[in-house]
Amino acid sequence: MTYSAKDIITAIQAVAPGVQLQARGMPNGYARIFGPNANVAKNTHCYIAVLDPNGAICVKKHLQASLRAQLRPMDPNDPTRGVPISRHPLGCTTGTRYGSFQHGLPPDEILRRFPVDPVDFALALIGAVTTHKLVW
Repeated sequence: MTYSAKDIITAIQAVAPGVQLQARGMPNGYARIFGPNANVAKNTHCYIAVLDPNGAICVKKHLQASLRAQLRPMDPNDPTRGVPISRHPLGCTTGTRYGSFQHGLPPDEILRRFPVDPVDFALALIGAVTTHKLVW
């Protein structure tokens, strides 16, 4: 069993009081995570999204290397479109584009790296954001 989106969001909220969420396309969409000091009106202040259907994490390029996140898959028939989540755990939940969230960690990889507690994963996420001195 993997961590759910709720497990991950709850863990982030536990280690970063004041974190802000912006739900999109719910249910079965995604939640964008903004730090306590971020401006939710600025898309540039969001670096993490949690996919509701499966608990996968999608991140912007700033965090890709720190988290060893993989590139999200593109549709082989149309390389401008992402694949649906029904075909890949890092696929699109709403619409057909990934926007600036081009990388991610699928649920099984999150559990493999952080098997004890989703709080450990939340700390790694926040650590990656603060390491790069991004607005959080």
